[in-house]
Amino acid sequence: MKAFQFMGLRGKLCTLERLLPKLALMFAAGCAQGWEKPVPATDGAPAVGGTNVGVERAALSTTQGVYVVALDASSNAYCDGVSYATDHGAALQACINNANADGGGTVLVRAGTYSTGSWPLIAASNVTIMGDGHLGAILKPTAGQIIGNVGNNVSIIGLTFDGTHVTEGAIRFNAGFGSGGSNVRIESNQFLLANTSAVGTSGIYSYRTSTAFDRVAIRGNAFVFSAGAGVGATPIDLESSSAAINYVRIENNDMSFSTPPHSPSYPIVVSSSAGTNVCLGLVINGNTVRSTTPFSGVDILLSGVADVSMSGNVLQTGGLQMLTGGGSTPCLGTVIGNVSRGTFQSASCSIQSAGNSLTSSTLPGGVPNVLVHAYRSGTQTFTVGTGTTVKFNVVDVDTGGNYNGSTGVFTAPVGGVYRVNACMRLSTSGFAAGDSSIASIYTSTLYSLHYVTSGGSNSFSNCVSDLVNVASGDPISINMDATGATTSRSISGTGRYSTYLAIERVSD
Repeated sequence: MKAFQFMGLRGKLCTLERLLPKLALMFAAGCAQGWEKPVPATDGAPAVGGTNVGVERAALSTTQGVYVVALDASSNAYCDGVSYATDHGAALQACINNANADGGGTVLVRAGTYSTGSWPLIAASNVTIMGDGHLGAILKPTAGQIIGNVGNNVSIIGLTFDGTHVTEGAIRFNAGFGSGGSNVRIESNQFLLANTSAVGTSGIYSYRTSTAFDRVAIRGNAFVFSAGAGVGATPIDLESSSAAINYVRIENNDMSFSTPPHSPSYPIVVSSSAGTNVCLGLVINGNTVRSTTPFSGVDILLSGVADVSMSGNVLQTGGLQMLTGGGSTPCLGTVIGNVSRGTFQSASCSIQSAGNSLTSSTLPGGVPNVLVHAYRSGTQTFTVGTGTTVKFNVVDVDTGGNYNGSTGVFTAPVGGVYRVNACMRLSTSGFAAGDSSIASIYTSTLYSLHYVTSGGSNSFSNCVSDLVNVASGDPISINMDATGATTSRSISGTGRYSTYLAIERVSD
């Protein structure tokens, strides 16, 4: 009897198994009639030469809220089959607007290069913009930004942003949405940044004047800068003058520079001067900054930050600079397991750190950081045979107030090994062919020197560099002298890139 009951139950289960696919199809058909968005048979343009450039929508499923942008063989752009001719930006924006008007959806951008037409785009609220295929959808406008404003509840995923002509960010957060810019994901994109004429060539950029944004995740993106990609090349630059930037996660991004960009450069910047409305809940984990040679600047620059967690970052260039929290809010943070070839600086911040591999640092257990950069403004004359101290009279970095621009003397606040670099631009006046300039590093006595012979017709530079081991309280200065018959010579001071001094403590 029990055997017959079991066989009967098994038969019912088999019957149910055969019915399930049919029931699923009936349910899908009923849902499509009741609430799904009507969809055309194909997502692309009309047939070209007998072949439709789109694919059957059935291959995508008929889920409500998918809006498809595609190009045909003649580079005409389409949004859900509606032609926008060569105005690629208009086709993209139409699908974004349609998704937003329907209460939200996904804009699927087919592979191809979208370059002409109306830019920048507005990433309206409740919309996901997603590239089709492996970074094959390339957005490449001829000027400005690619996405010029970002709303709330926005995701931007799997696109290539070609920034050959971009200024102030391939993706820019503006204040046009009022409180827009909350709950935003920017993930798995590629940013190609190469505008050598632009100032502030950025991948993701914001500068808010009053409206805050929060809950922003920037993850798994690749930022590739070609040679000299603009002054201040910054892959991620989030700034606000009077509003908060809260709960931002910057994780697992890779930033590479084929050659050093124009200086200074800051690959990751988060900064708010909003008083007590400061940056809360900042997480910076697992990012890599790579360059063939170090450049002027720091890898991660934080200012006005109330609390931050940093771990697992590999910084091969300038290191970390963490400035004070905003207003009366204390600056708190944990810095764990980071690798840096540069320096880690922290001013007025309470930091817990462990397991970091650093060149030098003000973090607990690290080498106290000392950093100086100064340059010459205006001409300084010197007399041959007297050995004159060069006065770098404009001081733009001095972490401990140890350099006196009026006397040209740096006083070591702590003993150790210091890297000293100085360059002097010399006027041709008084230099005959074969005359030499002599640049020296002095501590209590002469430490090292460098000769450069003049050609007699053009101004020239003499640079001296060395590692100097000094005790606490020892002076370091740069001395200039020359050979030749004319007694009076001059050093030109035309800005920070002609006659300058850089000093950094690198070890005990």
